Amino acid sequence: MPVFPSISGHEISSGVIVMLLQYGTRKIDFLGKDRAEKEWAKAWKSNFLHPVLYYYQTLPTKKDMKFRPKGWPLPKPKAIHHIIENFFTEWHAPKIHIQPLRRFLEHCMQTDLRAFYAESCFSSSLTHCKPPLFCQEGYLKHHGVTRRIQPWRDSYDPVIMTFKQGASQDASEADSTFSKYLAQAGMLFSSGLKLEL
Repeated sequence: MPVFPSISGHEISSGVIVMLLQYGTRKIDFLGKDRAEKEWAKAWKSNFLHPVLYYYQTLPTKKDMKFRPKGWPLPKPKAIHHIIENFFTEWHAPKIHIQPLRRFLEHCMQTDLRAFYAESCFSSSLTHCKPPLFCQEGYLKHHGVTRRIQPWRDSYDPVIMTFKQGASQDASEADSTFSKYLAQAGMLFSSGLKLEL
């Protein structure tokens, strides 16, 4: 691991997660009664092949590799996560595989990785200095916001609503002030209300 940057060509500035597929360390009867773990909280006791994630804030040095604990393939990490074994090697169950993995990654990255609805992203972008990553990468960049074509209402585009010709000057000024306010939250917005009757 200490030579990873020279081999891969990628410098590691902060944080690295290493994933290994490991067997359990206990000697057991593979046909016996207690050969498999069923609870995700006891995944570290898994005997069969399962993914193990090691999180390091910096790459381990040659000295760390030399003095790693007996029986460990890597030096002691800052955080470790065992994904519970699965006979079919399909680790996709929402509650026993995905959710604990997401929490581990959130802990390592110090960020919220949950998915949010558009309303929650909008509210978060107005009330927080830094909205969750899902909102930054999706909602605030207009990903996931579909453009709907409604023949009965062609006066606006739902993604970025803009004025049509003939709207009042006052509304345009108010709109630009509000747009400047929302720009700080990383959003584009303008009113699509038609003030003429």
